[in-house]
Amino acid sequence: MKRLKENSIIHKYAFLHQHNDHQTIQIMYHNIQSLNAHYEDIAANPCNMNSDILLFAETWTVVKDKFLLNNFDHHLVSHHSQRKPSGVSVYLKKNLMPFLEDVEKFPNYDTGVHVMVLNFKTKIRVAVLYAKPETSDDDIYDAIDESLDSKMRDYKTILAGDFNININT
Repeated sequence: MKRLKENSIIHKYAFLHQHNDHQTIQIMYHNIQSLNAHYEDIAANPCNMNSDILLFAETWTVVKDKFLLNNFDHHLVSHHSQRKPSGVSVYLKKNLMPFLEDVEKFPNYDTGVHVMVLNFKTKIRVAVLYAKPETSDDDIYDAIDESLDSKMRDYKTILAGDFNININT
């Protein structure tokens, strides 16, 4: 909570706190670096709670975790029985559930690349990816190819994530 007060949102982005336009969808992405450690911050942040879709990477979650937020449906990719850098999580406002076609999960525990895709009946898909550091570019590209396959080529795609790619090499 202290961090939120010390680093409050820049005034020109204050509209994110008051999102209430039913003709638009507000999507927030964050590399959360432990959903367990920052769950209360998320719930207290008006930008998050006024968003329609929350995408989180590097969630450090374990299989039994249940981090529920009011008015959101929660989807989680986690494999570990101990908290370590991995995983993705998606929160979807309950009023969008009728538009959701399906949720696809693509965890690859060997490469450390996790992807989750929300496919909407409106031919839009929203995906979040986390790749652990030192993951090969080929493994990341393979995960993207697998999760965003050609069967839904006519869908508009929004992809957010932490790719951990060194663009200087």
